[in-house]
Amino acid sequence: MNEPNKKRVKKRKKIDRQARIRHLKMIKIGAVAAVLILIISVIAILNPFGHRDGISIDKEDIESAQQQGASEEVEEETGYKLSEAEKNAAMQRIAATDGLEQAWEDSWLKKIDISGDTCDYLTIDNCEIMSDDHSMVKVEGVLEGIPDSDSEDLYLFALNTYENSIPEGAEPADTYRIEKTDPRFEMHANLNHKQANTRLFKKFVVAAKVSGRYQILGTSRYITNPEEIAKVNAYKTPASVKGLIVDPNRIHGSELEDLGVKQGAYNIPLGYIMGGTSSANKATIYYDYGGKTYAFNGQAVAEFDIIFGLLQKKGIQATAVILNNSNGAYPELIHPNARSASQSWYYMFNGSDAAGVNAMAAAATFLAERYSGAHGMISNWIIANEINATKEWNHYANVDHYTYTDEYAKGFRVFYNAIKSVNGSAKVYMPLDQTWNRNLNNGDHDGRDVLDDFNNIIKSKGNIDWDLAFHSYPVPLTNAAFWNTGSFAKYTTQSVDTPMVSMKNVNIVTDYICTSNFLKSDGTTRDVFISEVGFTSTSGEATQAAAIAYAYYICEKNPHINGLIINHEVDDAFQISQGLAVGLSHANGARKQAYEVYKHLDMADSQEYTKFALDIIGADSWSSIVKYW
Repeated sequence: MNEPNKKRVKKRKKIDRQARIRHLKMIKIGAVAAVLILIISVIAILNPFGHRDGISIDKEDIESAQQQGASEEVEEETGYKLSEAEKNAAMQRIAATDGLEQAWEDSWLKKIDISGDTCDYLTIDNCEIMSDDHSMVKVEGVLEGIPDSDSEDLYLFALNTYENSIPEGAEPADTYRIEKTDPRFEMHANLNHKQANTRLFKKFVVAAKVSGRYQILGTSRYITNPEEIAKVNAYKTPASVKGLIVDPNRIHGSELEDLGVKQGAYNIPLGYIMGGTSSANKATIYYDYGGKTYAFNGQAVAEFDIIFGLLQKKGIQATAVILNNSNGAYPELIHPNARSASQSWYYMFNGSDAAGVNAMAAAATFLAERYSGAHGMISNWIIANEINATKEWNHYANVDHYTYTDEYAKGFRVFYNAIKSVNGSAKVYMPLDQTWNRNLNNGDHDGRDVLDDFNNIIKSKGNIDWDLAFHSYPVPLTNAAFWNTGSFAKYTTQSVDTPMVSMKNVNIVTDYICTSNFLKSDGTTRDVFISEVGFTSTSGEATQAAAIAYAYYICEKNPHINGLIINHEVDDAFQISQGLAVGLSHANGARKQAYEVYKHLDMADSQEYTKFALDIIGADSWSSIVKYW
């Protein structure tokens, strides 16, 4: 059965009262008026979208003809007496319509054949939760023509992320009778938020019936305004771009305040927090979502409560990186095509079946609700890590970059809609590493290819306000002096085709994403968040400190970069083993030169602490080497 739709408001052309009365009287009074009705109907069928093709009949003509056929009735109703010239003009126009009866029959033979495999017969240009009724979704669009179907009806369906056709036995959410004078359509569906049959994560399609079966007429479209139902609209705007990956072992002290950290980032691996706990003090948290109860590890969640709660208390903007590690309790979170690897750190999120979508939706909604004020405030959400480096950080089968990105986009949509439906002001990012255009064909993908694919996929199914998280590490990683790459200079050029992007040429990315193809639906540009970058001190603490200062000024002055997260607060043993001593302090807590430089970066005396770096870099002034200075 079709869902009741009490909210539908069909658009109709306004007809004044006198014209309405004349039209009704005309039906009763004369062959001439009857012929006129036929003319109008045939014109509508031949030209359903207002193109007259040589026949010029406007409102005045119609009224004149009506008056010619029923002048006495008109004169009685309006008090207006028709002239002979008006009567003759109307009759001449009626005479010009000979043969239109046959054209009426022929027009049905010209209907659009929709029996093929293509889906370009209509466009959905709006799919939104209604502002005046949050229980309803409104779907609007335009037809390319009248489909040759079993009836003159359109049918609205809500498909799952992984469905490309209408399942057998599916019932439409709504129907719409095609108006031959208007190519636009409007249909509605219940949102069913948080219910088992929620449509918050569905993609909507419009179909017609052909030989009793539903045929999809155009591309699908997701809900693009989940923030409409958000009960929280909060975003912590940082005082500067200065950020840091925080150390949970040092967060209780005063180091973050001493450093003047404005932005803090921390990872949330879902495999760590999902599932029950045996802790007597921190019991399992049970969370009901979509008709199912999910378990969250109370002990693990409590640890994140401390991290994000303290960041909020210290006035530091919080960023969470949502990671998909091995999950014994909820293995459905990992995509079936990513489950074969045993050595990867993290895996592709699963948007390929109902269990995966539901688990993602539950996890994202739980986290967004928990960290929208009560236990801390997460303003930025990064979905996965360096997704173009699929072998290491977002494992998936070896496929082409478009197929790979399409799978990522399915999961991203779920997280985006879940998070924004809770906190409408939160930002949601897709992450890339510094490999931009190397064409290595080694199983990983170039960041530019993934970025292009992601943008095109998202736009084709409903543009949303995603932003870009980028890791502009030095090339090579062990070279803190990113401005002096020596034999590696060919990898970081000022060309849009540069193989790699470091802080040396990060403007390539910001310039690229500011082009018209990447604009948000409101015409604004997307943010670029340098959500992780580090510089080793193995070649000297002064060089590391200079690199941090240079990177900070690049980000501070670039109007399209909204944050710089330095990795790490303290040297990490595993990274040191790879030649990367990137902490602001040594592993034993002893502070490096970079500590004091970082501390003063956004202070009034900043350049007093960074002027030493100009000699190391080989520049006379910061303005001579920093774009936008």
